[in-house]
Amino acid sequence: MKRSANRILTTHAGSLPRPKDLLELMDAKLWGRPYDQGAYAKRIQDAVAEMVRKQIECGVDIVTDGEQSKPSFNAYLIERLTGFAPVATSEERVAARMKTDEARAFPEYYEKYFAEHMCGVGQIGRQPAPDPSPTRGRKPCARTSIT
Repeated sequence: MKRSANRILTTHAGSLPRPKDLLELMDAKLWGRPYDQGAYAKRIQDAVAEMVRKQIECGVDIVTDGEQSKPSFNAYLIERLTGFAPVATSEERVAARMKTDEARAFPEYYEKYFAEHMCGVGQIGRQPAPDPSPTRGRKPCARTSIT
């Protein structure tokens, strides 16, 4: 573990924006479209290396992978649990996020962010509701909606 007696070390929690071409590969995988698995694995590896490099350049002391291999929390969740169903379309969820105080304070940033870093990845509003019955490798849970 990295430690310092002289100052508080910096890090961050959560995901960092994924490159658009990686999002497109993730989108193809999530939607069952053809994609090159080798190119996908290499692109994730390169994206992680780039995120680590950027964090080091910014002076972050404790770097992470930026969760580059995970399309979104929602997609990550429904790959592992059953019983989740979408309650809004992707467009409706983005519109709701644009109504937050932060998005209203910085609308140009968030409009650009959603356009460049969201794609269809993890936006399960377009997907049919997963079968709520238990599936091998996935844990059952109470039927829950994701917004």
